[in-house]
Amino acid sequence: MRILILVPGDVGTRMSGPAIRAWMLACGLSESHEVTAAIDGKLPDSAPEGIRMFQATRQRFLFETLRHDVVFAACLPPYAVTAARARGAITVADQYDPMVLELQTFGGDDRLRQARVLRQYHQRYADLVLCAGQAQRRMLLEELESIGRVGASAPAVGVVPYGLPEAPEPSGETPIRNYFPQIKPSDKIVLWWGKIWSWFDPETAIKAFVPLAQSRPDVKLVITAGRAPDPNTDATSLDWKARELAGEYGLLGNSVFFVDDWIPYADRHQWLQEADLGLTLHANTSEAEFAARARYMDYLWAGLPCVLARGDEVAAEFAEAGAAVLVEPGDAEAVTRVAIDLLEDDAALGRARDAAAVLAERYRWTSLARDLNRMIEQVADSPRAQTPSVLHAVAGAGEYYGLRLLARR
Repeated sequence: MRILILVPGDVGTRMSGPAIRAWMLACGLSESHEVTAAIDGKLPDSAPEGIRMFQATRQRFLFETLRHDVVFAACLPPYAVTAARARGAITVADQYDPMVLELQTFGGDDRLRQARVLRQYHQRYADLVLCAGQAQRRMLLEELESIGRVGASAPAVGVVPYGLPEAPEPSGETPIRNYFPQIKPSDKIVLWWGKIWSWFDPETAIKAFVPLAQSRPDVKLVITAGRAPDPNTDATSLDWKARELAGEYGLLGNSVFFVDDWIPYADRHQWLQEADLGLTLHANTSEAEFAARARYMDYLWAGLPCVLARGDEVAAEFAEAGAAVLVEPGDAEAVTRVAIDLLEDDAALGRARDAAAVLAERYRWTSLARDLNRMIEQVADSPRAQTPSVLHAVAGAGEYYGLRLLARR
């Protein structure tokens, strides 16, 4: 089959989680199919064998939709969905990122309404809808039932978690200490990997380091807060809040440090491997239960033991496997206690690293791409993929734009 995949962002040194996911699945599917990647950002200098790529524009994407058998995207353009339905191509909506729930954490009513409309549109007209875990799947099935897509009219629903490449080789590099010369070779590094979006909890992390600054000044918190590849997303960042709080407590530049540059994709393992412990804390919001955090998977990929907030199924799986320790959201004292317990116990850290290596094998991109390939082939063999309708496509477009008008009121 000919598969068209929309990659939402740059492919190269600066990559976001959604762009990484789409690109890695494209690479995996290219082993069995003819894959074309529409890059909605910077193109890489070269593409792996078996992948065509082009700069995504509306005209080019529509043209390519009409010559492909499968169209895959996290955000399927409505014009492409209608064209694909009219042609008989399979549409795959990748809803692994619960954007609607994320937007609820910081307001923005117009963006939230638009996101809801688009999510519902995908659920109404996609042939295959993907999610990242069982909690998301339950939510998705409830939403499909609410709009009447049940029984024979229901789309296929597939679970494809966020994945991992093969384990990185040890680098021996020290980019964190190179960036911050004041961090000594003997210091312990706790790494908050990734930006602090509005659904995370930097306040608890900073407060946890207030007593550590007195009792364990050798323990440093490093937060990677560089400008994101998509500058529009920085509006949802709380990096500034964490900086202010660290400054108010007298921790900034002493116990708490902020990396102002986006870590190059090819170098990320060096930063993760230099750290002793990973730390990610989320706020107690509805987003947490359904989250699929790429940063968790980076901890796992690099074999970095981590402390995570309780409340989502991936964190629970990490803890059950022994790769992470969970704390209740908002419990700064627990973060302090758990971090010291782990950092003072080399044997416990070693067991966590070993557990991470075992768990990581469940999440390789190559395996997940094979699972996705089977899902697509099953849809291709089903009646829904064999009965395209131009009227259905036109009705879908009209309904979508009607919903958009309602959302703007």
